[in-house]
Amino acid sequence: MEKSPVFKAYTEFVWLNNREPHSIAEFCTYANIDPVAFKTTFGQFKNIRQQLLTTVFDEVWERVEQAAAENDYSLREKCLALFFTLAEAFGAYRDYLKTRYPLKELGALVEDWRPFNKLFVAKTQHFQQNERVNWLRDKLPGKLTDEVSSLLMGWNYVFRVWLADESEEQATTDAAIEKTVHLYFDLSENKQFEKVLDFGKFIATTKVRL
Repeated sequence: MEKSPVFKAYTEFVWLNNREPHSIAEFCTYANIDPVAFKTTFGQFKNIRQQLLTTVFDEVWERVEQAAAENDYSLREKCLALFFTLAEAFGAYRDYLKTRYPLKELGALVEDWRPFNKLFVAKTQHFQQNERVNWLRDKLPGKLTDEVSSLLMGWNYVFRVWLADESEEQATTDAAIEKTVHLYFDLSENKQFEKVLDFGKFIATTKVRL
């Protein structure tokens, strides 16, 4: 079964009805798809939600890798491209994402994002510049380090800003990406207190809880 039409139908259903389908039968009737094929490919709605997120990441990562190779990006430029392209790609599902993941409930929906988080961390390992940047991972039990990194924390912050962003052409999200990525790389250098302070002030203006 091709996954893209299922993603489209599921996200539209959740957005239009402000709820998940009550049953596989209800969803398959709405989407006009074979229930047997659905159960074979996805099994349950959780797998749609998880695979949607990882599919977006995989497609974005492939685009960024190709652009980085063609343009000889630095790691910083590649990371910026990743964040900007992720925000752009998730825009196709913005209505669904705002319905499914309101800011007040993000913490309760970590299961949906776990495969995405693991994939993100695995793909961005080579962005790590300095042990001080990676201090959080060093303090966690080994079984958790494949799900947590300081850069992933940065992306989670950007995503929350993006969900709430009502600025023209999403200028606030663009600023959040610039500040987050530059801070991440600048922390490997000395005497960066002013940049950390500036970032803290920016977080306060976006009114997004970390």
